[in-house]
Amino acid sequence: MPLEVPPDDPVLPLGDIQCMSMLRTKTTLEHPCVTNYGTAEQLSSVTAFLDLSIVYGNSVAQTASLRQHRAGLMMVEHRHGQDWPPHNPNASRLCQMREGSDVCYLTGDLRSNQSPHLAILQIAHLLEHNRLATELSKLNPCWDDERLFQEARRINIGKYQSVVYNDWLPIYMGRENMLAHGLLHTTADAGGFVRDYNALEDPTVSNAFGTAAFRYFHNMIVGELELSSGRRALTDFYQDLRQHRTRNGSVRLSDWLRRPAVLEQRNNRELLTRGMTTQPHDSANDQLTPEAKHFLFRNAHAYGADLKAIDIHRARDHGLASYNDFRELCGYARANRWEDLYASIPRATVDRLARWYDTVDDVELAVAGALEMHHPGATVGPTFLCILLEQFRRTRTGDRYFFENGASEQGFDGRQLQELRKATIARLLCDNTEGLARMQHNAFFLPDDDQNRPVPCSELPEVRLEPWRA
Repeated sequence: MPLEVPPDDPVLPLGDIQCMSMLRTKTTLEHPCVTNYGTAEQLSSVTAFLDLSIVYGNSVAQTASLRQHRAGLMMVEHRHGQDWPPHNPNASRLCQMREGSDVCYLTGDLRSNQSPHLAILQIAHLLEHNRLATELSKLNPCWDDERLFQEARRINIGKYQSVVYNDWLPIYMGRENMLAHGLLHTTADAGGFVRDYNALEDPTVSNAFGTAAFRYFHNMIVGELELSSGRRALTDFYQDLRQHRTRNGSVRLSDWLRRPAVLEQRNNRELLTRGMTTQPHDSANDQLTPEAKHFLFRNAHAYGADLKAIDIHRARDHGLASYNDFRELCGYARANRWEDLYASIPRATVDRLARWYDTVDDVELAVAGALEMHHPGATVGPTFLCILLEQFRRTRTGDRYFFENGASEQGFDGRQLQELRKATIARLLCDNTEGLARMQHNAFFLPDDDQNRPVPCSELPEVRLEPWRA
């Protein structure tokens, strides 16, 4: 379902690029195992749970193909003095292999190769699994490969879920908003567990979440990725907000999409990891960086695709209801006139929408949802916040293995849960990035000398594995 490029496009060369390609999402009507041909529903090839499928894959067979089947370890390859994900046998199909030094990683999710950011996070969690398995084998020398693998995986996922819900989501959705909607809890039982699992809850990812609301964060993509060293800067500018960090250059995002080899050049994984925790993401506004808006997946060409245009087109492919319908679903008054939107969308932006759409009912969720003024305490507007809160509540309460449950026989005990709640993204990056010696306590926020000073990694909270000694 290609996107037609109009002849008066202000960026793309006149007549040279006439369309952008986009493949429609596979639906149930195309699935060979589905015989009840009702309403078409888009299919997802990945799990709906927060279970680190980016590391472990989405099926038993895929997981098995990624394991060493020895000492509980995942497969890695040792290059340049460090461990890396193994080479992908379908590299030429999944990645841009433009130079002999290019690599393409075999991971639980092919999108790990899409950008340096995603590759860094995947590698950190992959190496964390092997670090955990190695430590567990020292504590429990009688455990076999399967026991070591499953326990390391369980701990890795538990730490990940703790970071997502306790550290990351409150930044964008607001802690008070999360408490009000049951995503965070101030009370627990005597063992410290929050037993909110509901067997009747459907954790499936909603179309509105995956195709519109969660894509809001595309607005925050940064086009130039900073390389930051650990040496203290001497200029007054860097002594302000970037103590103990020196800008060592940058890389252009569109040069390295589907080309994770940038991480293996020199010590770039260290420099980019530190840069990600030093450089602010783009401000949430109605514009995307040109790297995502004009040069996405440009490969060796001068221009690429438009991520926002693809997001809008994808929402149409999925048949999302209108912005007005979702406003009403979320408990807000339906807009009958353009002026009714002034309370939630800036007036000048509403006037522009009125030039593009015939009626207020035609406005699309993927468009207007991203243009709303931020809800109190959040960095998204009220309609997208409603969709995000509803999804992450179901993601939690519909997961019987969620780390705070303690309800299933595979659950953690009280001492183990207490340790998992110490997990931070800062310690994850420190433990799994060669050369990274210092990090601020909250790596989701910029370093500063008052509240978030970089400290030696050894001073950061550590999840101790003693409670897992058999």
